[in-house]
Amino acid sequence: YGQSKKAGEDALFKHGNSYHALVLRAPIVYGPKDPATLILVKSAAKRIVPKLPSRAADGEKHYSIVHATDLVEALVTLGTADVTKLERGEIFYVSSGEEITGTELIRSMSDSLGVRTFSIPIPRFLLRLLSNLGSWYGAISGRVTVINRDKLNELLPDYWTCSNSKLISKTGWRPRVFLAEGMREAIGWYRKNGWIG
Repeated sequence: YGQSKKAGEDALFKHGNSYHALVLRAPIVYGPKDPATLILVKSAAKRIVPKLPSRAADGEKHYSIVHATDLVEALVTLGTADVTKLERGEIFYVSSGEEITGTELIRSMSDSLGVRTFSIPIPRFLLRLLSNLGSWYGAISGRVTVINRDKLNELLPDYWTCSNSKLISKTGWRPRVFLAEGMREAIGWYRKNGWIG
């Protein structure tokens, strides 16, 4: 997935002289209708969640996030910006500005669900084993599995963070939805539409 995104950017820049190319990169995107976050929400609803291994000093994974609404507004803002004030080929990052830990992400889910969750530590070797098995099964079945070697590249790093300061300073865009409110909205939508019980 990451390789295809990078290939898309490279293709864009290859023909960048034909138009004013700009790139917007997003971190974890969540909100109503998002099936990726739903996987973790369903685990939280069952009160047992995985705790990924981390070599960071605090033992935590660190993430930037953005609510789908803010991402759309950032895309519109960048797409309608005065390009004479932006350099051709500029790369921007969008996020809520919050740096959250894996524990904080799970807590926002459990608070919104009204449950208490328990974390099960997943050793690094087990992640690698499961990713290999997932890739093997996917190759045979033709189906994409929840965990595979590509997904492992997202799960192992301890920091998936970015700064939105450049986007803010150059376009005036501001995030409006933060984790606590955004997760309540997303989980409310999941419940209303029968995605979770």
